Amino acid sequence: MKFSEFKVDAKKEVKELKEKNKEQVENIEEKIREYENLSREDLLKEFLNVSKQQRESGELNDEKIKNIKSVLQPLLSDDQQQNLDYLLGMVKDDKQD
Repeated sequence: MKFSEFKVDAKKEVKELKEKNKEQVENIEEKIREYENLSREDLLKEFLNVSKQQRESGELNDEKIKNIKSVLQPLLSDDQQQNLDYLLGMVKDDKQD
């Protein structure tokens, strides 16, 4: 398969996934619009607040944090991996408060 063919197939798959998961896509797009104009500091505050709420409700635990890290880490640069480690460390430490 040529790369150009792969690119067309990938675009087609993305389109099909968006159609199949329309509600999820709309929810994600809504969240993007909600957060896109926040400063880095405000985003961090919101991330920590939501993480704390999810920990308290049981939606987020150490196992889920570990899974999030394992999925995201291969996609990130070294700097991004350090930021991810920092953020996830803050979420883990937050449960001890």
